[in-house]
Amino acid sequence: MTARIHSNSAFRPAIGIGGIFGLFVRAHQAWLQRRALSRLDDAALNDLGLTRSDAAKESERPIWDVPSYCKN
Repeated sequence: MTARIHSNSAFRPAIGIGGIFGLFVRAHQAWLQRRALSRLDDAALNDLGLTRSDAAKESERPIWDVPSYCKN
């Protein structure tokens, strides 16, 4: 008995290796930016138009919760 290799697109992953790597890179960048945001002092946050509460809320988002403008 021989194994068959299906060329049907239903058996292909939705995201290729490059796509998975790209998702990882964007998630890591978002994590780094959120970590940096959480370390800013109140004067720097004020310059950005953010409150300490805004910064805390953003920095607590999960790593996979990447803004839509970063997904392109």
